[in-house]
Amino acid sequence: MERQGGHSSPFLLYCAMLKKILNILATGWVWITLPLLTVLFTIPIVASAVILSPFDSNRKCAHFFGKLWGRAVFKVNPQWHIRVSGQENIERSQTYVIVSNHMSLADILSLYHLNAQFKWMAKESLFKVPFLGWSMTCMGYIPLKRGNYGSIRVTYEKAKEWLKKGISVVIFPEGTRSPSGTLNAFKNGAFKLALETQTPILPVAIFGNEKLLPKGAMNVGMNVHSFIRALPAIETQGLKSEDFPKLRDQAHDMIRAEIEKISNAHL
Repeated sequence: MERQGGHSSPFLLYCAMLKKILNILATGWVWITLPLLTVLFTIPIVASAVILSPFDSNRKCAHFFGKLWGRAVFKVNPQWHIRVSGQENIERSQTYVIVSNHMSLADILSLYHLNAQFKWMAKESLFKVPFLGWSMTCMGYIPLKRGNYGSIRVTYEKAKEWLKKGISVVIFPEGTRSPSGTLNAFKNGAFKLALETQTPILPVAIFGNEKLLPKGAMNVGMNVHSFIRALPAIETQGLKSEDFPKLRDQAHDMIRAEIEKISNAHL
């Protein structure tokens, strides 16, 4: 028994060391390819926004290159796998307020796999990041300065403008990333916006992304299976402004139930 134990211990140490080395290599690969792809795709995003602006005021062409960027990041990382479902719940001719749970910087990369045109509401500091921020500006994304009431009002006015033009808006109603993957309470803004503009809510459930680019950590996950699922839209027609808590709770319950369903099926 001792000899058997003695042989297994070095083997386990070797496996742990090998896993650590592979994780370092995978992390290095991600943090090399992610900036490189961001720089590479910034060129057509900026060029299309500038050159085609008289003919493409909604920046749909720029968004197309943004989608290619998000999908390319997954493609070049063989340890990342994504499964998309629920596309039948998205009508191409329909405008939505898209609400999703938020766990990772990879969430927006996942959302690019949906067949939908959208503008992303994001914290203001991201717009100051070279290349990434330039692309976000050229794609018409909406900066949000947290804790500043005046900025929040301006942000939601810009979101209304896009919705009126027939372009969906993505909002993470938790307000910030959940490092554990646990679904936090939803804030009210997205649902008040949907009611005010009489725009349907499209709930989207994301699972597994907290292992890709975790909050507060540089290491990335290995052999991670990510899931993104568009759920049936929630209609807002006929609802009143005071109905936002019901709308908020319904979207929260739908996303929570779907996350639990995916978790139970794949863990």
